[in-house]
Amino acid sequence: MASKCGWESSRIDLAINNFIKVTELSEISNEIKQVISTNDGGEKQVISLGSVTSGELILLLDDKAGRNAAKKLGLATTGLVGVLIFPKEKGLINEVSSLLEELRIQGY
Repeated sequence: MASKCGWESSRIDLAINNFIKVTELSEISNEIKQVISTNDGGEKQVISLGSVTSGELILLLDDKAGRNAAKKLGLATTGLVGVLIFPKEKGLINEVSSLLEELRIQGY
């Protein structure tokens, strides 16, 4: 058990140090503020950061209003289901139906 925990801990550390980037959000335009004004705090932050980030990115948003706001700003989105389908399409997992059913059971 300890070796599995060590392996997972190492992978998390690797992701944090090489993949996950924490950054300050710069000032956003009034247009963006207007588009996201009715969204919740988390969606506002994701869309704001996405709107000022260069390069190709896909925002992870499940909230319909958040996805609509991102679309208005020309930002690509996916949700949890999309995150599950991607590894299925790449052959990394065998199926997603049991995972989707578990999400439904848990109230998703």
